[in-house]
Amino acid sequence: MGNASYCSTSCSNKSLATVAGRARLPLRPCADCGVQVRSRGTIPLCLEHQAERKLERYRRKNRQRRGDDIVSESYTLAQIAARDGFRCGLCGLLVNMRLRRPNPLSPSIDHMVPISESRDDTRANVQLAHLSCNVAKGVRPMGEQLALIG
Repeated sequence: MGNASYCSTSCSNKSLATVAGRARLPLRPCADCGVQVRSRGTIPLCLEHQAERKLERYRRKNRQRRGDDIVSESYTLAQIAARDGFRCGLCGLLVNMRLRRPNPLSPSIDHMVPISESRDDTRANVQLAHLSCNVAKGVRPMGEQLALIG
């Protein structure tokens, strides 16, 4: 390892094992530029593109934290429920507006295309849903609803 110095033999051995382990990884092309790299990740990336993606991830999270670039408008659960005929947009059954969380059949607002993907918190992107239907859907956009947007 050249002129490297370590605090103990244990640290030296760990470093050597890490370097040796990396050498056993197969060469794969970087997903962005095609350069051959050794990577444990599911998406192989060269160091330059790893840094770019990490920086973009930090920038995206900072924008989200600050609330930049979110298109939004004011609405209430009652307004969305009335517009949707008090029916769950995910299962089609009636929603009892008197129920409250944590009841799985209580009303909730579902973002058809998640805000994390669309940056859209407008009436056009929300629908009434049972809490359990909404939780089961998670952050995945649902196929039918995508036709309503765009």
